[in-house]
This record gives sequence, C-alpha cells and structure tokens, in this order.
Amino acid sequence: MKRYTIMIGIILFLLNGPKAQNDSIISLKKSINKDISLDLSWSTAVPMGDMTEQVKITSGRGVQFGLSQNINDRFSYGGSFAWQMFFNKSYEMYINNASVLTGWKRDYINAFMLLGTGKYYFSTSVNKIKAYLSIEMGASIIENYQIFGINEYKELEWHFALNPSVGLEIPASKNLGFYLYIKYPNSFSNNSSFHYSWINSGIGVYLKIPD
Repeated sequence: MKRYTIMIGIILFLLNGPKAQNDSIISLKKSINKDISLDLSWSTAVPMGDMTEQVKITSGRGVQFGLSQNINDRFSYGGSFAWQMFFNKSYEMYINNASVLTGWKRDYINAFMLLGTGKYYFSTSVNKIKAYLSIEMGASIIENYQIFGINEYKELEWHFALNPSVGLEIPASKNLGFYLYIKYPNSFSNNSSFHYSWINSGIGVYLKIPD
C-alpha cells in the first residue's frame, strides 16, 4: 500500500511539474521585462538663479532624445541627449567713466547635454498611467553668446550636469505612449563660468521594443 502511495505521488508530481515550471518562467519573465524604449520630447524652460541676470524669458526651444532599458517593472536605465536654447533682447545703458553707451543687447544661451539616466517607477497606477522619479547625470557644454552694438562676447564651457525630474507615462497601446515631465536641469559652475539652471516642462512620445 505504501508503495502505491509513493507511485501516485510521483505521477502527480510529473503531471504538475511542467505546468508549475512554466508558470515560474512566465512569472520570472514578467518581473524582468527587459523592454528597450526610444523616446523623443519637446520642452519649455524657465530660467532660474544666475541665468536670470541674462535671460528672463521662457524658452520654447528644447528637444530631448533618449534610449533606455528596463531592469524590471520598477527600474530602468539608459542615456539621453538634450538641447535647450534661450534668447533675450533688451535695450541697455552702460556708463563707463565719462562715456555713456546705449543700445540693443542680445543674449543667446545654447545648452547641450549628454546624460546617463536612471528611473524608478511607482508600483501603483491608474488606468495603466505610471508615475516615475528620474535622475540624469553627465556633462553639458554651454555656449553663452552676447552682442551689444558692435561688441561681442562668447563663452563655451563644459559643466557637470545633474537633472532630477518627475513624470507620468501614458500608454496609448501596448508599445506606444506619451509622457509628461517636470525637470530641474543644473549645469554647475566651474572656474570660469557660473551655475546654469532652469525648470523644464515637457511632453513626448515613447516607443517600446519588446525583448
């Protein structure tokens, strides 16, 4: 009788084993979910801090391209390239010793950023909309170009860049969707240049390439 009980147990294990193993594999794949994502966005920017001494007008000239891969359903990593341009035109007066100079002053600031990116997705979602926190770290090169009358000044400097952000991903289909974000880019001061910072708000589209 004991022998029959053992044999029945072995048969049940063999019948249920493959199904249990398959369920485990499916569960593991869901937890890994190593999809690759491409994204492209347009952004506006409000100058902050030292930048407001040169430019005070909100910029609508910004784009960002990114590539990322999920580690699991909660974390992803990747890289991005971003460009943001600022422009300001004002009528200025300068007093230098016994002379007074007046005229139109034009300020152009072009910021180019090459960054590594990490994202954390919150576990809860509403209608499949996912909220996330992100940190971007890397290098930026900033061109600061000023024109006053016939006088010109140009600065081109590398900076350490750090950009925290929050955002929402809104799926339109299984592999296509939109996202919104608010970001605080920082290009920190160096020996010959000041700290550039601004607040970005942007909207973009993403495409997921299944693993």
